[in-house]
Amino acid sequence: MVEGLKSGRSSAVESMVFHQDYDEIDMDIIYRGCMLNDALCVEAVNKMAYYLGIALANVINLFNPEMIVLEGSLINYEALFIEKVRQTVRENVWKNSEVLILTNTSQSKSNTAAMGGCIHVIEEILNGEIEIKGSD
Repeated sequence: MVEGLKSGRSSAVESMVFHQDYDEIDMDIIYRGCMLNDALCVEAVNKMAYYLGIALANVINLFNPEMIVLEGSLINYEALFIEKVRQTVRENVWKNSEVLILTNTSQSKSNTAAMGGCIHVIEEILNGEIEIKGSD
């Protein structure tokens, strides 16, 4: 995005940042540019979604998880971003891989990744997949 602006490509983003301070560019500004059909913003979102999709496809191909949960600020732009990620994943996973990609739009600031890991361990304990040995 910044490289495109510095190379002289025009964008609606230029009017959204103060004195060409490109450090101010965040996802909100890029999202507003996308809503204006700004080519540079749309290109930036597509590129981000593509690379995240490739990374997730690699994880799926290596570990074959049942589910991937995405969270964070990008999830607030699900309609714009996440569907492109899902499409890239579908195009790049091995044929026998099936995975559910969920988004966590929770406003919780707690450590949801750690909570998810704990829930997984508890489920395995309850299903008898993990045995807890008592102290003798």
